[in-house]
Amino acid sequence: MTEGRRGAHPEATRFLWKLLFIVGICLCGAFALTMCGLIALRFIMHAVDIPPLWNLYRLMSSIMDLEGMVLLATGVLFIAGLLWLLGAEAVYYGQIKDSLVRLADGEEAMPLPAKRSAAELDEAADAVNRLSQQMSAARENEQAAAERMNALMTALSHDVRTPLTSILGYLQLIAEDGYRDEVELRHYIQIARDKALRLSHAVDRRFELSRLPQVPEREGWHPVDVRRLLMQLAEEYRSRREQPGIAIALDCAEPDGQPMMIYGNGARLMEAFDMLIAEAARTGRPSGPIRIGLFGAEETAVVHIRNDGVPEPDGPRREEGMFRPADRPYAPQAQDERRRGRWADARGIVASHGGTVAVFGHYPHAAYEVRLPLLRTGDAAEA
Repeated sequence: MTEGRRGAHPEATRFLWKLLFIVGICLCGAFALTMCGLIALRFIMHAVDIPPLWNLYRLMSSIMDLEGMVLLATGVLFIAGLLWLLGAEAVYYGQIKDSLVRLADGEEAMPLPAKRSAAELDEAADAVNRLSQQMSAARENEQAAAERMNALMTALSHDVRTPLTSILGYLQLIAEDGYRDEVELRHYIQIARDKALRLSHAVDRRFELSRLPQVPEREGWHPVDVRRLLMQLAEEYRSRREQPGIAIALDCAEPDGQPMMIYGNGARLMEAFDMLIAEAARTGRPSGPIRIGLFGAEETAVVHIRNDGVPEPDGPRREEGMFRPADRPYAPQAQDERRRGRWADARGIVASHGGTVAVFGHYPHAAYEVRLPLLRTGDAAEA
């Protein structure tokens, strides 16, 4: 308690000295203006014969002497100056009070201007601004956490519903003796076990993703050459031992020999293309290579991914050395939780880069089209 009182004395003393300084400035200014006005008035009255001024001077002289007039004018100017200075601070104080009321009501407060005459009000305004920024950040974090939780619940419902229904169906068949012999029984048990393992893996993966720290949206972004990115991905597939059956055939058409540059996270984009290639490998002819086409269209880089087993004319058509999309888009129908998860993850990565993912053809023979905006001059500067 004693320390708090000791800490308050310097602040109170500083405030009193500042108040005395303001009063002194106003008083000196008022006296100086009064004397200048009287000198100017006497000069004008002697230089120019203006009867109304002489009549006013005689009237004032009959009421009070010269010293009284000086004191009266000084007092009026002093009060006017003091009210003007304090009025500006009162308006600023009102702005601070309104901001605090808005913050107390849970609303967003307008930023307060700084660098006023009163340092105490400056400190209060700065504290209010910091409090407003912290509350805005807390609201954004709360909203982001709620969105992540909703996304997690939605993903879990998608990941769990289909395999769980299938598992329950097989278990019901077993419980009702809906099998012909022991071989079929073991087959049902094996299917239920495999689906349960995939379900466990999908749930664990979703929770692992939810526990990852949320990084800024554009952290790690830089100009990316789409052609080099696809070539690097194709080279990685050639060197993979665990997926020897997937071969990549690139067909890249770059206008005027210029590289197609986009702005984004190359690692994340490669992950999205990897997911789509895995889907194309699943939905097409096993022996056919995965064909990847790249071309530019209307300030966008367009990437087509298809299995060589996609039938014509429902799949994309090859024209002039590059792929063109077909005219029959459709939304993919998920057949299992892993396919749905890969599709959603790839689409989310592309969407975070301002792009879109579309599917052409008829499942299970589908081709994927990825559109990404080309690099603009101010993209890197804005980030």
